[in-house]
Amino acid sequence: MSREVSEKLSEEHQSLVVYGLLLKLREQERNIVKQMSELEERKEFYSEEEYRELMDKLSQQIENVKSDIERAKKVKKSLKIELLLEELDEYLTALNEVRKLFDTGVISERAFNLINDACKSKIDAVTSEINAEKSIYERLLTVLKSRKELIQSELSLLEARASLDMIVDPKKSDETFNRAQMLRKQLLETDLIILAVEDLLKRASEVQSTGKPAESKAAPPPPKEENRETKLGGFEF
Repeated sequence: MSREVSEKLSEEHQSLVVYGLLLKLREQERNIVKQMSELEERKEFYSEEEYRELMDKLSQQIENVKSDIERAKKVKKSLKIELLLEELDEYLTALNEVRKLFDTGVISERAFNLINDACKSKIDAVTSEINAEKSIYERLLTVLKSRKELIQSELSLLEARASLDMIVDPKKSDETFNRAQMLRKQLLETDLIILAVEDLLKRASEVQSTGKPAESKAAPPPPKEENRETKLGGFEF
């Protein structure tokens, strides 16, 4: 593992685990809602008592999941790439709003080009930072997948050894069992971080592909003079 990737994992380990956990919890929430809908559709196949009992269990499950989601959100810290993606989205949204003002004649072509160029400079800078973060995450993902395979391999061996120790050396089986428990925890955390990194990379690709600033020369022609009546503060921008 390179120093850059190692430092990223060290700095963001807990935040990535919580991020992945939130993804898991929200997936569980969707699954429970789906089960409730399916149960409602099959209501006629159950007695009133059976239906109510099942629905109460599902309702309790979804309440528990929602409670866990809120608890996780309280300890979650925003990752650098998340903040960059939010910043990029804000610039792209602002640029779209400016284009609307130009299309409706509120601002002139010169004003549009000036704002567009300024936004484009900011967007290029943020995009460069996002790409740097993506590069680290892509390398981290490769490392994590390799680590997962090693943990799974060692865990399989330990589980087999634990079964043997219970017969041959019961005292030693406790040590083997504890090591296996530690590996299961590592495997769970690794799975959550992989889930988080894959989602962050997906989000980054989606945000970057939603829109790019227009080149100044590509600005659409201004509306005809008779349609350019909208002014701000008595002056055309």
